[in-house]
Amino acid sequence: MYKMEAGKLKELLSENDLEQMKKDMAVQKAVTFLAENAKEA
Repeated sequence: MYKMEAGKLKELLSENDLEQMKKDMAVQKAVTFLAENAKEA
């Protein structure tokens, strides 16, 4: 998603940025899971 090495990202971003990124990725995974597993009623 971010297309960078983890070490480089950690150098560029603050702790708050990293936490927000983790939350963003978790939300994206959840949305993808729900979309892939959605069934029409």
